[in-house]
Amino acid sequence: MVVRCSYVLTAYHSHYPKYFANQQAMFEVIVAQVRKITAQTCIDIVIPSGTSLQNLRTSSLNRDNGMDLTRDSYHMDYGISRYAAAATVFRTLVTPCTGVSVEGNGYRYSTSSTSTTGYSTPVTDANAPVAIRAALEACRTPYAVTDMSKY
Repeated sequence: MVVRCSYVLTAYHSHYPKYFANQQAMFEVIVAQVRKITAQTCIDIVIPSGTSLQNLRTSSLNRDNGMDLTRDSYHMDYGISRYAAAATVFRTLVTPCTGVSVEGNGYRYSTSSTSTTGYSTPVTDANAPVAIRAALEACRTPYAVTDMSKY
């Protein structure tokens, strides 16, 4: 059985501070719930897509635009965030079975949008490796955010 670890809302969302003091507090609650679910069920695989997004948010790709790598403050950005999530799914489910790595994947998503209802950061040759690294680090440490400020 598999469970996907959800991601945290944008830091600018109205749920702060009503429900959570900040993103880290929300991340810790999500992680605690995933740990509880895996301890109490037969789920033995966690897809840490939420952790990969939090990792990506510590990189240079997270622009100070109020979107926090989301497309609408709730859902992942159509470009780089979804790319990182897909790389996380691939590394979790496909790589262990096939030995095939996501590194070197040539897929790119070129659409750019600054709409507050459909924000999209294009996936480029320059930023795809950062997203892949965010996924790799999430798979290595699914319950902790990795500082990617050097990327």
